[in-house]
Amino acid sequence: MSGGPASVQMDEVRIRSQSLLSASGVAQDVKAEVQTMATIALPLSEKYRHIGVEAILKENTACRNKQEVLESLSRLIKAFSILEKYGCNLTSPARPKYWRSVKHNNPVFRTTVDAVKGGRRILFSTVTPTSRSTASVSQMKSMDQTRLKLLR
Repeated sequence: MSGGPASVQMDEVRIRSQSLLSASGVAQDVKAEVQTMATIALPLSEKYRHIGVEAILKENTACRNKQEVLESLSRLIKAFSILEKYGCNLTSPARPKYWRSVKHNNPVFRTTVDAVKGGRRILFSTVTPTSRSTASVSQMKSMDQTRLKLLR
């Protein structure tokens, strides 16, 4: 960590958002804090402590021309959005009926999360896979729900 003003600001926002999230358990309650974190000028490795964003970017953009890189970044944004939705639904106290697991054969999962290198790695860093085809909420090993909801 750099320890500079941006790093201090990130730590303050992160602590505030984790406190809010712990109190309410609702990811939407920390939306403003997450947006603030996104604007803080820090290296990706300092912004994202629990996922290897730099490696994922490199894996998905290596040896490509500008147009392919832009398309890859678009797929990454969509995959991260889907993973965020999965995390919010899987950890919600009022979880929808059909959100007991993430099925890897689900078309949305296959075309977004599985379409990028490292997508499953992010999912599996927060849940315990129960088989080759699902990641189950009921079998999570003392998962830190704050970490899942707020991967930053």
